[in-house]
Formats: sequence, C-alpha cells, structure tokens
Amino acid sequence: MKYSAEAIGKTIRLEREKRGWSQEALGKKIHCVGKQISNYEKGETVPPLDKLFSFCKIFDCELGYLLGEPNYTEGTTFKSHFSELTGFSSDLLPVLTELSQKGIRKHESQEYAQILYRFLQSSNFYEFSSLLKQYNDLYIDYSSGNDSVSKKFGQAAVNEAIDYHEKYDTPWPGIDYPNPPPHYVEIISELEKQSSQREADYLKLRFLRYELQESLIYILDELFPNESK
Repeated sequence: MKYSAEAIGKTIRLEREKRGWSQEALGKKIHCVGKQISNYEKGETVPPLDKLFSFCKIFDCELGYLLGEPNYTEGTTFKSHFSELTGFSSDLLPVLTELSQKGIRKHESQEYAQILYRFLQSSNFYEFSSLLKQYNDLYIDYSSGNDSVSKKFGQAAVNEAIDYHEKYDTPWPGIDYPNPPPHYVEIISELEKQSSQREADYLKLRFLRYELQESLIYILDELFPNESK
C-alpha cells in the first residue's frame, strides 16, 4: 500500500489540535523541535518509524490510523468497529467505561456483552449518551477551576492578586496602601467572571444529572417493561 505524507501530516495535525497542543508542545513530547512537527504536518517529510510509534503512544492510536489505512475510521480498530456497529462516536467510550467500576472490559463475557448490546440498541440510548457526554465535558471544565487564569498569568501572580484583594479590597480614605501587583485588575476580573461561570456550570450539572436520571429510567422501562408496571 502506498502511503501519503500529506495524509499522515493531516492526521498528526488533527490529533494535536484536538488536544489543544502547540507544535512546540507536541515536539517536546516526542523529543524534537516544533519546526519538525510543522514539516510533518505539511507533508514535507514523513516521520521515521520511531517517531510514528511515539505519535501512536501519545495519541493512543494504532499505526494504521496514522498511515491512513482505509479500515481505520478512528484511532484504533476497536474504536472503528465500535463506531461502525453502533453509529456513535468513540468519544463515548470513556463515558461508557464509567458505567462500570471495572470498566468496559467487564463486558467481554457473552452475558455482559448481550446486556451491553441491548443497552446500546435502546431507542433512548442516543439521548442518554448525548446527555452523558455533555455532563462529562461540562464536569471537566467545572473541575478545572482557575487553571485557565493560572496558565495565562502564572500561579504566583494569581496568588499575589488574591492576597492583595483579600487584604485591601475595601480601602479606607486617607490610608496609603501598597501598589497592587502586576495585572491585578485583569486577574481579579477574570477570576470573578470564572466564579460566575462556575456557578452557572454547577446549576447546569445539577439539571443534566436530573435529565440523565430520567433518560436512564426510560431505557430501563424499555429493557424491562414488565418490571416497571
């Protein structure tokens, strides 16, 4: 089979951008410079085999996916088969794994496979899985806390701004206070916006949790109709 350097480069760029990494950040992970990643992504050069294996490890995919082999619609053959059989994106796999403490591997036996198959084939599964994906994505954002502000200004600057804000938030007339730390106004403003956003996200999480419970009840009623009567 003839492989295309351009197709390989597009896949590398796609996987990098999905993770929000810069070319320099990805280069550090596989021990090369960002310029080399740029050359790979443009299709100017094909990564050597050791670098291809490094990409596979970082992207959690198989070599055939990076090389653009036709039987790969997603990163691994398992993910590809999952998508083809169910019609759903493999992005749902981590969420489905959370349905069991032991993960998706628990369902490898025939008995559990049949139960899982019935669950996936439920007419209400699409709504349930979409809600679960929304909940998972929102929870990740909610759990990140002040990470975005820390990344932008640095944790030390954020800590200084918070300390100053707590000590001198209500200045008294006629009293000289020390000058605020660098980017004080911007940091406090973004922290306040983020706090408001977290409150809104928390309410959305509560609402989504309720919708998930209702959606799951519909699936159970469909799978076990006699029990619900």
